[in-house]
Amino acid sequence: MVDFSVCAVLPAGGSGQRMAMPTPKQYCSVQGRELFLYTVDAFESASWIEKVVLVVSQDRIDFVKTLLEENGHKRTVVVEGGSSRHHSIRKGVNALASKLNGQQTPDVVLIHDVVRPFLQEEILREVAVAARDHGAAGAIKPLVSTVVARDADGFLECSLDRSKYRASEMPQGFRFDVIHTAYKKCNDHDMEYGTECLHLAQKYSGVTPILVETSYDLWKVTYPKDLYAAEGIIKSRMKSTAIISTEDTDVLSELTSLLKLDLSQVEVFNELSTIPELFQDSIIALSSYKNIPTVTERCRKYLRPGAILVHVCFLNNQLDSNDSVDLLRMMELFRGENQPCIIVNVVVCKKSSCLQNVAKVLSSLIIDHRVEYSGQVFFC
Repeated sequence: MVDFSVCAVLPAGGSGQRMAMPTPKQYCSVQGRELFLYTVDAFESASWIEKVVLVVSQDRIDFVKTLLEENGHKRTVVVEGGSSRHHSIRKGVNALASKLNGQQTPDVVLIHDVVRPFLQEEILREVAVAARDHGAAGAIKPLVSTVVARDADGFLECSLDRSKYRASEMPQGFRFDVIHTAYKKCNDHDMEYGTECLHLAQKYSGVTPILVETSYDLWKVTYPKDLYAAEGIIKSRMKSTAIISTEDTDVLSELTSLLKLDLSQVEVFNELSTIPELFQDSIIALSSYKNIPTVTERCRKYLRPGAILVHVCFLNNQLDSNDSVDLLRMMELFRGENQPCIIVNVVVCKKSSCLQNVAKVLSSLIIDHRVEYSGQVFFC
């Protein structure tokens, strides 16, 4: 349980030189959304994080603000970054120190690379609590390769005992006074060439950071090949699908079995409040078409921005002309500029329809995850 105030600073002003692409990696599109949005999703999904400060280069401020608004991110604010990573982080911390939007300074600040989008709320909580208790904390992972040193002529000088060392990861957390003091005291060399926030806290604030070992996949998108890996992870995550049934239906069990042939994980839930984080990217709702607006509004509270919600409406008879017009007008609410931060589709089928065909349509919509399909009605 997090019973203290927490904010986050996400530096996002890098130029992505190692990516060797015209677009900085945080703004590259992955599954139809800019990469940084997935990281913001992860932080805003943690309800106990009160504010997220996104630090970007001056030329990207308006662009980023527009994307945040379009994706429904209400707890994230944008500030202008600096000439280096540490300058940007310091600007983010200083924004919190200035009581951003009237908010008091937090007890703990989490710092995370915006190009590390795959993190779970549990590791955020572990690092935040450890930072509160010890002043500073950071996620680490075991080294997977041996580290060696070479001499001036390029020959092996020594190798390190891998079991004694760890790879420093993100997120890192700090009591606010610890990181604020460190950035006040550090010198120009630290600001331009330093990479480790924990070291600054140790050097200038006198704390000994605690290291939180984790098995979570916290890797950083660095090279072009990483974008393909990120896309694969996001697609796999979206294949974990929750089914919510608001009506008694005798097809639920068979439909669930058929969906499991194409989707990695399918579970049926009676209440939205019981859906775990794993299933917050795609929901299938079995309901009457007249309940679509109500069910959508309820589901939206449990879905991440950019997630997909597919309504399945089983009918005894064909829709008459008036009902068809009502349905199409209803779906205008989920199309184009009116899109409510998630993708909404409807699949209409007669109870006599072949369930195999229905399951294939549903699986395709979830796997393809096409933003341009939002507001579309599919008939089986």
